[in-house]
Amino acid sequence: MSAPQQQHAALPVVFANTVGLFMPPAKDGERADTAVLFASPWGLEEISTRKFRRVLAEDLSRQGIASLRFDYPGTGDALDPPDFQAGLRVWEDSLVAAADVLRTAGYGRLVVVAQGLGAALTLGAARRIPNLDGIALLAPVLSGRTHLRELALWAKVVDGYLQIREEHRVKQGVAIAGLTMPDEIAADIRKLDLRKIPDRIADNCLLLAQPGQAGAAEFAAHLRGFGAQVAEGVFTGYQELVSNPLTSQIPSEIVSEIVSWACGLKTVLSPSKRPAGPAIVAAEALSGEDFEETPLRFGRNDRLYGIFCRPKGERTGATAILLGSAYDRHSGWGRLTTETARRLAAAGVASLRFDAANVADSPPLAGAPEQVLYDEVQQVDVREAVDYVESRNLLPAIAVGRCSGAYLAFQSTLKDSRLRGLVAVNPYTFHWDAARPYDPASTPLSLEAYGEKIFRFDTIARLLKGEINAGRSALKLKKAIQKKLSRILWMKFHLTFMGTKEQVETKAGFDKLLKDRIPASLVYSSGDIGLDNILNIFRIEAPKLPGFENVVVDLIDGADHNLTPGFSRELFGNRILGMASKV
Repeated sequence: MSAPQQQHAALPVVFANTVGLFMPPAKDGERADTAVLFASPWGLEEISTRKFRRVLAEDLSRQGIASLRFDYPGTGDALDPPDFQAGLRVWEDSLVAAADVLRTAGYGRLVVVAQGLGAALTLGAARRIPNLDGIALLAPVLSGRTHLRELALWAKVVDGYLQIREEHRVKQGVAIAGLTMPDEIAADIRKLDLRKIPDRIADNCLLLAQPGQAGAAEFAAHLRGFGAQVAEGVFTGYQELVSNPLTSQIPSEIVSEIVSWACGLKTVLSPSKRPAGPAIVAAEALSGEDFEETPLRFGRNDRLYGIFCRPKGERTGATAILLGSAYDRHSGWGRLTTETARRLAAAGVASLRFDAANVADSPPLAGAPEQVLYDEVQQVDVREAVDYVESRNLLPAIAVGRCSGAYLAFQSTLKDSRLRGLVAVNPYTFHWDAARPYDPASTPLSLEAYGEKIFRFDTIARLLKGEINAGRSALKLKKAIQKKLSRILWMKFHLTFMGTKEQVETKAGFDKLLKDRIPASLVYSSGDIGLDNILNIFRIEAPKLPGFENVVVDLIDGADHNLTPGFSRELFGNRILGMASKV
């Protein structure tokens, strides 16, 4: 039986001060004259659906259809524009520029797959996109006012879930998941009503509305009134896809429906009319004030996608390998990693941020398990990232990560001698039993966090409405109490009640760091479950870990697990700069 073939990552391309990912037609497929352009949503919805768009692009490629997905100005890996005085036009212009990239590459027909706010951007820019054959409207934002109200409600849910204190929540403007929408953009969105567009924007439309979405039938009728062919359906699995990037589930039926619809619109070029050579030129650097960023593919068969960020001035420290957290894309929660990388470059520190295999824009490693968090397979990704840094003569390197990325940074530092420093933020654990399946829904909070949540009115209300699984919550609370008992027995009497292997293996790992003279910086938000876990193993006398002079510990009061507040992000950047300089 032959080994499974490794899928390569999409080809990065730079245009209009942003970064796009071009997925060409599969080599063994037919070459269509039609290409797909993705118009993404914004905020938490964009983070949660990043992998969804990559899977769609791969399936379209197998059908001979090329595609391009990209970041709007001021989001993801794009540069920040000088201002947003033009409002939504700023993002619409980037959509038109992306369409120009495909047309210049020889694709004469265009289909846009637009989700959420991306649907409104597409309708606003449609008249400036020649040869627009069709638009797939996925859970489109029909009313701007309604959308902004929904974002405000979602933001409260997210802030509550993350345990962000009231004084650290963003209360002005529109913000969610650590991202703030420019006021000018929000002002234009507030005026939107897609049910009142003045004329036809495409001959063919696919409308997949949210389950029960108000106004969807009226919108479809409005489009038909212009003579457009409109196929209607329901975006089944929408909530499971967009509510949380950690637990996001790809709705395979919806992927198939979109691909089938796009195939019905494609036109195929005869071999004599196909352009010779590559249709898209590989990306050059994206230039900022203090940095240059090169989007790239690396690893076996160019399977991993990332961004190498280098200072324009002199390098002053080790190169930082910035590892992703959970299934967040490499730009990070609330764009934390992108902003940190650029700050590092301004201070002379180069960095590489990337998506691990089967996360966001990097396809799965052939033969690897579907669930990759806390699996040894991700250490292969880190090793290939360090290989790239070494090929550029940019060693030594330090490993930086948050949550599961912090675990990966710790384990990789133990095994790769080229990593000479460690910054770990809110690691859930430093040791994972390979026989234990990872289930994000069963991860407990700290006992202190349960104490805060259980007596809150909104928690009780959600429990009474059936929105909280009482059995699962009780099991998680039981685990938290057991860990508390374990800590007391371990610290006071050196007796082990549970988690013996975790305690022993973690201490052995820190002993190795000490022996190898590798400095480590541990950063914890107060009340984080990771802090609870390490206290089961070590006493912490901030800013020290007694017995380990190579380890510095920071406890951040008021920060959440994702480092959403600005002051926690500043400390995070400072610790990376300090570690890069030390190494």
